[in-house]
Amino acid sequence: MSTACTREELEQEAQLRLNSLKEMGLSTTYTSFITNSDTRMYSERVGITEGDPQPLRQEYIDSIAWFEKHTGNCVYAVTVEHSIMGDLLDLVYVSKNKEEWETERTQLDNGYARAYVVSLDQPSATDYFDFYFKLVDGNLVRVG
Repeated sequence: MSTACTREELEQEAQLRLNSLKEMGLSTTYTSFITNSDTRMYSERVGITEGDPQPLRQEYIDSIAWFEKHTGNCVYAVTVEHSIMGDLLDLVYVSKNKEEWETERTQLDNGYARAYVVSLDQPSATDYFDFYFKLVDGNLVRVG
């Protein structure tokens, strides 16, 4: 049986995970996605080149809002890749089920997390995936 939590608990856990990423080397430019700040950032990757953190585009904000509303999960990090498979928006999130948090924290410490990957070019390819990452020059970069 799953143990649901409040939005406030989700937001606190999301902030803890973002702080963990910052301790691993994530740029302090990144702010929490749970704030209503206009300075929320994402990492963008074109081919093998990582760019500087970018402010979230409205379509990305809309995707985050849709995902959180329909799942009850809380997004804490976002990356975008432009690849031969098209443009992919990775929404790294905290599960709404508290009993999964310990496992999710361990995964994060080991370089991967759960993500909902939105295919911006082929919506039917949108699905849940493990998000393997590394930090490059302060940016969160998907490597698998």
